[in-house]
Amino acid sequence: MAAAAVKLIRLRCENPQDNLTDEVKMQQDGRQIWPNRDDGYFSISTGNEVPLNLVLAFDTVTRITLYDDEDLGSDDNLGTAEIFDYEAGGERTKDIAGPGSLYRLTYIVKTLDF
Repeated sequence: MAAAAVKLIRLRCENPQDNLTDEVKMQQDGRQIWPNRDDGYFSISTGNEVPLNLVLAFDTVTRITLYDDEDLGSDDNLGTAEIFDYEAGGERTKDIAGPGSLYRLTYIVKTLDF
């Protein structure tokens, strides 16, 4: 049973890896969670914010990884943010940085007490 949940509030592009726009998709612990199609992506450029409104259960730690979708070859890893159960409380922001890219993920963690 999961010990915590994270609500991903928004993703902001500070600097895309590609010249103008990245075709971003997001995984939680290796499973695509956004957009909610296996072959989908979302185009985002500098200064754009995307509302996510995703609630994800996890135990002690979960890893949120961004990828830039590529037509040819493997997708580019844009970086990972680790989110921990002990971060429960108010709104937080973490940078997701990769080679030449920077994104900001805003989220809230809550512990699950039953």
